Amino acid sequence: DNLLLDGMEPFDTEDMAAFDCSMIAGQRVKTSDLDDKVLEGRVREETQESYAPAVRKVLETKAVDVQADVKNTLRLPVLLPVYYISRGNVLAAVNGQTGKVSVRAEKASHYYFLPWWFKAILATAAAFLLICGGLHLGGMTLWESLVISGMVGFVLLIVMLCMYSDTTKNRFSVEAGYKIFTSGEKGYARNESGELTESRIPERRNAEPMFFRKLDGVLRQVVYRFTTPGRVLRMALLAAVALFLPVIVALFLNGFNFAGLELGGSAAWFCIAVPIVPVYVVKFGIVDLYERPLVWTVEPDGSKKRYRKGLEPVNKMAVLRTILRALFIPPVCLAVWFGIASFLAMCYLTAFGFGD
Repeated sequence: DNLLLDGMEPFDTEDMAAFDCSMIAGQRVKTSDLDDKVLEGRVREETQESYAPAVRKVLETKAVDVQADVKNTLRLPVLLPVYYISRGNVLAAVNGQTGKVSVRAEKASHYYFLPWWFKAILATAAAFLLICGGLHLGGMTLWESLVISGMVGFVLLIVMLCMYSDTTKNRFSVEAGYKIFTSGEKGYARNESGELTESRIPERRNAEPMFFRKLDGVLRQVVYRFTTPGRVLRMALLAAVALFLPVIVALFLNGFNFAGLELGGSAAWFCIAVPIVPVYVVKFGIVDLYERPLVWTVEPDGSKKRYRKGLEPVNKMAVLRTILRALFIPPVCLAVWFGIASFLAMCYLTAFGFGD
């Protein structure tokens, strides 16, 4: 079991010595019996598993497929002391150098994979039950709670479907695997006098992954940042402004008289914005964070410098022509002016109400 053997690693390779036949006197030794193709596959699998956590941490997502190219790796045969126990369903390995123990679970664990759309339905159903239960406990009748939760749940379903549509496309399936348990960071070894002493397990030494990107035609080593607090806060503020834009304008019109606001005047805006804004934030806002990451270049002395791409020149005349065409050339201008008039009417009604 390759994962079982990986669990009792690493070995301390600082004091390796040249092989001598006396080292294996009275010991059972297993030489490599794998062909090059199988060995390359195992090395690739272990390399990918070793670097996947670091890559996922940088990219801030688990939906990462790491593919390693190990064709040019150096192959060095090394004799390692390992004690291996295999008896029925019991599989265990002991690191003969550090004393670290690795044991495979006797029973297989089952992992369930669900399609993205089913995950969205489950998340919506859970939110629906929580909202309905909270409203009912708050004093509403069961029917009122169901109606309000259903309306909110409909919007949430659209949001969840948009959010989960960008995740891994799994099908309904069940896979079995065995968990590996280890003795942790401490091991036990006998010293020259035969006494059992506690030893510290050496840490795995995996070089941190480096990312390269072509900037201004030159391949440079870079550091990425995606969901920084500033970017997330800006996205949340823009979403809030888009959702409550008529209310914000109304506050300027009535001199920030919160008591005089009539939110019913913005009902049409809320009916449109409440479903659209969350979908836009999930589907486009979050995607934009990953498509336009913050980039720092790594200089030869190890320092980091923020890279800012120059803005492309804007054709102001083309933009002006588009605006004038939308405002004064029918039939598009009719829809534009109707939208502007409707928005101004909503702002006025929200600020001053519907009158007596």
